[in-house]
Amino acid sequence: MKLTVLINTYNRPVEIQRQVRSVLKQLNDDVCLIVRDNKSDIPIHTYFSDDELSRFTIITNDANIGAEANQVRGLEGVHTGWAWTLGDDDIIKDDAVQSIMKLISEHQDCCFINTDNKKDATFESLEDFLNFFSIVGVFGKTFFQSACIYNMDQMDGSIRWFYEFLSSQIGQLCMVIKHMELHSETKCFITKQEIIAGHTPGGWNKMNFLVNT
Repeated sequence: MKLTVLINTYNRPVEIQRQVRSVLKQLNDDVCLIVRDNKSDIPIHTYFSDDELSRFTIITNDANIGAEANQVRGLEGVHTGWAWTLGDDDIIKDDAVQSIMKLISEHQDCCFINTDNKKDATFESLEDFLNFFSIVGVFGKTFFQSACIYNMDQMDGSIRWFYEFLSSQIGQLCMVIKHMELHSETKCFITKQEIIAGHTPGGWNKMNFLVNT
């Protein structure tokens, strides 16, 4: 396995069924799918057939630990090299997994790949990466979970920084920033290439994020 697709979910039966079935169509021998259920009221395995359940893994938390904590717990359990964190309510393109596999094969030396952004660029220093945020609209796109792909062979030792900044609501971006600060030889790649085709209305609320942060 070279890539783990991580889907975090909680009480979204319609969305999780659609998302899992979208990913299952794209799986191959190099890719596995793990769904982390944040203690939904109805266990999500009840929505899938035995054949479907045999093709992916469901991990159910003992309690709802919050969306971000569920995301970092998922990354902590990845042992495939790369991880793609995919929201349950984002609509992916039919060739999303294929596109990601091509990206990671071309950027093996990067710790982080971010898609659906403003331009194509490789950043070899933390300063250049942070300066990239001065472009209007870039900041939000850079921590949009479904556009983030992590090289866990490199990032495994930096997961602690996700936990450290969990309450910031951008813990995943803080993890990348701290990793680049502490490992000057690493780099990250940002691309305009789109793997997300659309979003389910009502999922993301910008004002709630700003107030909470």
